[in-house]
Amino acid sequence: SMGCPLDSLTDATLKKLQIAIIQLNELAIKLRAKRFATGSLDLEMSEVKILLDKTGRAERLEKQAHDASHQLIEEFMLCANEQVAKYMKKKRIPCIYRVHDEPEEIRLNELRETMQQSGLQCGNLARPREMAQLLNKLKNHPQGASLKVHVLRSLKQAQYRARCDGHYGLAKRDYTHFTSPIRRYCDLIVHRILERSIFKGQQALDKHAY
Repeated sequence: SMGCPLDSLTDATLKKLQIAIIQLNELAIKLRAKRFATGSLDLEMSEVKILLDKTGRAERLEKQAHDASHQLIEEFMLCANEQVAKYMKKKRIPCIYRVHDEPEEIRLNELRETMQQSGLQCGNLARPREMAQLLNKLKNHPQGASLKVHVLRSLKQAQYRARCDGHYGLAKRDYTHFTSPIRRYCDLIVHRILERSIFKGQQALDKHAY
């Protein structure tokens, strides 16, 4: 049923699909909760979509909700990225990793001062748990959206690197980008490296069989 229009599926198939999606969503909720409990930072920002009229002029703005369907896909994408990174590292295969270094102390001190000016007390923001608590406070703060921009600016930018140096924002030791090969060339390279590794392994097995 992959690639088929929904209206071409039988009721029985649709029911199976519905059950599978519900089960996946339940698992995604658990994965998300576990990720935040182990230090992953909630850095999601509201996205705004610009809608154009027939002449191509901006007509209106619409806020895009990061709903349950987005979160379901996101959690499994993160899992895939992490598992591919672990595989490459375990096999000692040269690869491109997605790395996010820890923030500099001076930037965190500046962030703490900014938050205090807005009435938000912070602990040691070098600790991911303290940073997570600050982000949680911003959810209900009147200036939460603008203050969250200050948080993002205090963090280092993620980058691609040949070393698996970990991802601070996601609190993952092993991480790479694997899940967007169409729009990210680095992801495509990871796909090619992984495919070559698997294919060579299969060739060795086939040769051994004879």
